[in-house]
Amino acid sequence: MDTAYAPTTQEKETEDYEFFNGFGAFACEGREYEILLEGNNRPPAPWINVVSNKNFGFQISESGAGFTWSINSRENKLTPWSNDPVSDRASEAIYILDEISGEVMTPMSLGRSDRGTYRVRHGFGYSRFLHEEALINQELTVFTPLDESLKLWNLTLTNRSDKVKYLSLTYYVEWVLGTQGEQTNPYILTSYNNEHECLYSKNIYTMNFQNTYSYLFSSETIIGYTGDRKEFLGQKGSVREPRGAEVKLSCNTGVCYDPCGAIQVSVAIQPQESKTVLFGLGQSTSLEEIYKIRNKYRETTASEKELGRVRTYWDGLLGTVKVKTKDRAVDILVNGWLLYQTVSCRIQARAGFYQCGGAYGYRDQLQDTLSLLFADSSILRRQILIACSRQFEEGDVQHWWHPPMGIGVRTRITDDLLWLPYCTAAYIRSTGDTTILKEQVPYIKGPLLKEGEHDMMFTPEISQSFE
Repeated sequence: MDTAYAPTTQEKETEDYEFFNGFGAFACEGREYEILLEGNNRPPAPWINVVSNKNFGFQISESGAGFTWSINSRENKLTPWSNDPVSDRASEAIYILDEISGEVMTPMSLGRSDRGTYRVRHGFGYSRFLHEEALINQELTVFTPLDESLKLWNLTLTNRSDKVKYLSLTYYVEWVLGTQGEQTNPYILTSYNNEHECLYSKNIYTMNFQNTYSYLFSSETIIGYTGDRKEFLGQKGSVREPRGAEVKLSCNTGVCYDPCGAIQVSVAIQPQESKTVLFGLGQSTSLEEIYKIRNKYRETTASEKELGRVRTYWDGLLGTVKVKTKDRAVDILVNGWLLYQTVSCRIQARAGFYQCGGAYGYRDQLQDTLSLLFADSSILRRQILIACSRQFEEGDVQHWWHPPMGIGVRTRITDDLLWLPYCTAAYIRSTGDTTILKEQVPYIKGPLLKEGEHDMMFTPEISQSFE
């Protein structure tokens, strides 16, 4: 008697593909987009996910490359933004060393084409990387919690062999802690706290984000670390094959290094056993807050709970309005991806692969939030009040400005002025909330443009006058 064939997990997940184009397809009823990487079959340009909350976020491509920021995606990069569609070089990565065989693997491809198949799934608020190598099944989920300035790497390893796997895991980041690494590198100080098992990094010469600590931690006991990029990358200087992933790190930190952050942990996984290891990258002005977050995520269940909150948030926001048309492609985009990109990329991150602007555009973000009138009108209301606060006493506005400093440009561009009354009228007509007209918001003031002068960049003062 024949036994019914049981499909594998991968076959179950790929059988619901929609609009496969040779590189990838929508999956999970359109809620995820999967990219298949095998050999030289890879997208013509990096396909990224922009993951963010109101204060923190990151970009991540199908190769695992991208960058992380806090508060302002241009002015306060934690790690480098590459803007390189050819090399798409990673500045953050996780490495897995088999301590018996000496083989080094990565759960994301990092652009390599000789390690078998990588499956990458971009979802609402997270990205997943699926790979199997040397009888170790690897599943990595990367996301940002809703309310914390934190990026979490949730790595689940399953031993498919009949022997115990002894593994050394290394998490590596290159620091920027400002706008450009070339400017900030000489002033980055790294240190390590043994009691709380955190590696810290601080820019000791910066005007805009003083007294902030960027930090790394793991759910496992840290056995090695370094703040020296040269030590980690080795003579070849390659993120794809770093020397530091093959050896125990020296535990060196301080100044006068080409700075990086790397931490190592060691795990043993029994045959057919699964183990989850968590790595975190965050920034805070409070050491007490860092200790609290570190203690919270000693248990990987805390990460699973936060990921559940992220999924629930996006399902609720994006599920408020659902359309059904004769075109399935339109349905997939309208019932999720267009609004997700608007919120995560345009409103919160204000950054994409080809531009990490960081600034608010007066008309741009009013237009963006207008699209959320039915999904969440409070987002439009908040942006209306933000726009009100960027009006000069004379009636013109900042065309764009950088939070939280407020530096921006005064221009002669006039169409900015149309969007505040237009969006306010649309908001009141839709919600009936006339209380927004009673809100008091201060003007800003600064030098007037001279005759023949088209724009001027400066940080305005807050006026004592209110509208």
